[in-house]
Amino acid sequence: MRDTNYITETLMEFIDDNPLDPNKLYNDGMLIIQEIAVEKNISFDATFRETWGLEPEVVMTFDDHYFENVDQRMIYVFFSAARDQDINDAVAYLWQIVTGEVFTEAVLVREIQFLLEKGVKF
Repeated sequence: MRDTNYITETLMEFIDDNPLDPNKLYNDGMLIIQEIAVEKNISFDATFRETWGLEPEVVMTFDDHYFENVDQRMIYVFFSAARDQDINDAVAYLWQIVTGEVFTEAVLVREIQFLLEKGVKF
């Protein structure tokens, strides 16, 4: 299983190759994190019910079609960060580089809330 060190090293290599475009860096970095989160097969049932008071609308499969929508990819990564420390650490590393803001639980909640209010379905 890929751990925080692997994820961080992968992101560092990517950042070294793409230092000038923060939007591309963020989107592609989140894609890398999303792929690793999928590999980890993180369960979200408890997160939905306990933390967000949501019930999944359908049984979800996270395939390539699901991740074609950038907002769905982002909410998946943020929910993964809420459930898995390695993913959280990777998002925090990328977030700090791209935004200059420390990635805290409050930032995580803010970003998830923003996507939910935008109408993104998980």
